[in-house]
Amino acid sequence: MNDSQFESVQHEQAAPPPVAADPVSVASTKSRNKRILIVGALVAGLFLCVVLCVVVVGTGAIKATSERNDVEQVIDEFMCAMVRKDTNAAYALFSTHAKRTASRSKLEELLQGNNFALFDGYKNAQITNMNLSTVFQTNSDLPQGIVAKVNGTITYEGGFMGRFDAILEQENKEWKLFGINITIPPEKMGD
Repeated sequence: MNDSQFESVQHEQAAPPPVAADPVSVASTKSRNKRILIVGALVAGLFLCVVLCVVVVGTGAIKATSERNDVEQVIDEFMCAMVRKDTNAAYALFSTHAKRTASRSKLEELLQGNNFALFDGYKNAQITNMNLSTVFQTNSDLPQGIVAKVNGTITYEGGFMGRFDAILEQENKEWKLFGINITIPPEKMGD
């Protein structure tokens, strides 16, 4: 036998025999791959939910910030109109839904006697909390569409501080009052 024949024979003997696939190991590999795919899908779904929440909350916060000055201006205009005892101007700031249940005469009652202390000496109003939401209700006398629920402080002459809670709704891209509640300290009533 020459050297080339020896190498050829050695080479043939060195090749490992084919191994039959173990059915148990193939099944466990498939099962592991399936688990990896399921976990990957769950992680991807969770990530998408987090991104969606951040976008929704972030958009709402940006919108609330951009609308804050406009809402605050409506409250200021209402207070100034009431200080001037101009119920026509004050009533014009209310939404169509609010006017279905509230009358101008109710505003006039707020200007009588001790009630006028709610407006007398008004300097400014400042929103401390604002919540914007989209509301759809079956009762057409309630606020609809984009609604702002706000509260804040009112500053009066003489160092008095009051509070307000208000609901406003957007009508034709303008903020309108649906309702406002003003609270003042008892000592201001004697002023």
